[in-house]
Amino acid sequence: MLSSFDIAGAQQLYGRRGNDFLWEMVGNVRDLAGAPFDALLFRNTAQSHSGHSRPFSGDFSGSDDIYWYAPGTGRDFMWFGRASGVFDQSVTAKAFNHPGTFIPLSGDFNGDTRGDIFWYQAGSGQDYLWWVLVKRGAFTETKAEVSGTFKPVVGDFDGDGTSDIEWYGVGSATDYTWFGSPGGFIKNTNFRQVSGDGTDDIYWYTK
Repeated sequence: MLSSFDIAGAQQLYGRRGNDFLWEMVGNVRDLAGAPFDALLFRNTAQSHSGHSRPFSGDFSGSDDIYWYAPGTGRDFMWFGRASGVFDQSVTAKAFNHPGTFIPLSGDFNGDTRGDIFWYQAGSGQDYLWWVLVKRGAFTETKAEVSGTFKPVVGDFDGDGTSDIEWYGVGSATDYTWFGSPGGFIKNTNFRQVSGDGTDDIYWYTK
C-alpha cells in the first residue's frame, strides 16, 4: 500500500512478506522526480500484525490509516497513522460484521475531507456504505445497492474534490459511474473522463 500514514504527509509504503514493515520516504519527493526506484530514500520501521487480513488505507482520522479487513468471521482492526511513523493501535474501531466476501472501496464520497468506505459485494448481495464520524474509529452505516458484478475503480473523475466510483462491467456489460456529493451518489451511465483537465483518469490495459 502506498499512502501518507503520518501527519507530515511523507509518502510511505506498507508491505508484507512474512514480517511486516513500513518504508517512510525521507526528503521531498519532488527532488527525486524521475529517479529510479533504488535511488529513493526510505526509513524502515518494524511493524507487527498477525492474522490473514486484506488491508486498505484511507484518511479516517485526519491522517492516513490502515483498516485490516478479515473476510467472514475474522476480527477486523484499524491502525491510525501518527507523526512518529508508529501506528496507534489502541482505539477499538467499528468492525464489519456482515457475512460474505466484500471489496472495500475507500474514498471521501461526501466531500467532508474524511475517508468513507463502500463495502461492495459482487452479484446481487447487499452492499453497505460507512460514513466516517468525528470520533476516531466510528462510522455510521447505510445500505447501498449495486446489483451486478463489476471491477470498481475509485477516483475524482469530475474534479469536484469528492471521490467517485467507476463500475467497470467486464466485456459487453454496461459501465456506470457514481459521482460522490454531500447529498449522496449521483449515478451516470457510460461516463468517460478526458485527460489533461485536472481530474483523475483511468489507464485501461489488456493482459
